[in-house]
Amino acid sequence: MSNIHKKALALLCAGGIFAGMFTAVSTVFHAYGDFVFPIKAVFTGGLLKLVLNVLLIPLPFMNISGAAAAAVISNVVCLAYSVRAVHKMLSAAAPRRDSRLCAPPLPRSGFTKALRAL
Repeated sequence: MSNIHKKALALLCAGGIFAGMFTAVSTVFHAYGDFVFPIKAVFTGGLLKLVLNVLLIPLPFMNISGAAAAAVISNVVCLAYSVRAVHKMLSAAAPRRDSRLCAPPLPRSGFTKALRAL
C-alpha cells in the first residue's frame, strides 16, 4: 500500500467518528417522530460530498485523499446541521419555567426535613 493510500485511509477513519455521531444524533429525531430531517441532512451531505469530490480529486496534491477529505467534511457538516436542529427542537419543546406560575415552596415541617435527609 502506497503512502498516498495510507494517508487517505487514515483521514477516512478519523472521519468515521463524525459519521457515528451523526447516527446517534439522528436517533433523537426518530425518537421524536421526525423521520424526514435525517433524510434531508444525508441528502445535503451527499450533495456537498459530490461538489467537494469534483473540486478536490483533480488537484494534483490531493488525488484519492481529496475523496477522503470530501467525505470527512460532508460528515462534519451533516453532524453540525443535525446538532443545531436538535438543539432548536429540544429548546422549543422544553417548557420555560415562570416563577409567577410555580407553586410556593413547602413549609419546613418535620416530615419535609426527614425527606430531605434521605
